[in-house]
Amino acid sequence: MSFYLQVRLTEEAQAMVARAKDAPDLVLRGLANGMNLAHQIAIGRIQSDYMSERGPDTLGVVTNRLRGSIRASKAAISGNVVTSAIGTNVKYMGVHEFGYSGQVVVKAHQRRNPGGDTFELAGTGRQVKRGAAEKQGLLTKAGTGRKKLGVSQVSSGGTSNVREHVRWMQMPERAPIRKGVTASAADYERELSEGVIESLRGGL
Repeated sequence: MSFYLQVRLTEEAQAMVARAKDAPDLVLRGLANGMNLAHQIAIGRIQSDYMSERGPDTLGVVTNRLRGSIRASKAAISGNVVTSAIGTNVKYMGVHEFGYSGQVVVKAHQRRNPGGDTFELAGTGRQVKRGAAEKQGLLTKAGTGRKKLGVSQVSSGGTSNVREHVRWMQMPERAPIRKGVTASAADYERELSEGVIESLRGGL
């Protein structure tokens, strides 16, 4: 998917570029330097504003793996073009960025099954499964609170085997990278312009 953000250099930077028609390499170098700095600002905004709090349009933090993986490639000059990118090596970021609606294959796995937990009745040495303890009123249905001090957990080894299956997944498009870059438009304008000005002043 293509994404475009149009940025105009400041009037000062444009004027200097117009006077330096014979030094395009300096202009390109300044743009590359400015882009590198602007990318870091945008990444900070992406992480803080769009990947730090769970919401309908933002991502929350679970392990910090995804948020911490956002990187920018160093700006490269090829001919009269400067290229760079912001992205991640975490594959599932694409689903959060662009959304997804369709079938997915869920691989076989084990999942936690609280129903298999074992509890001991105090003073009796007798062990019961969670379901029996709930029926006897010793545990709440959620299994996280104890109604009496007459029960203690012995094990939490309850697991269930889930076979490979196909399910429908509906993931909304949250676009944290594109939103963060768009919100940083003024920063790109400033850093690109300052990069060009500094490069021309130092090289002319």
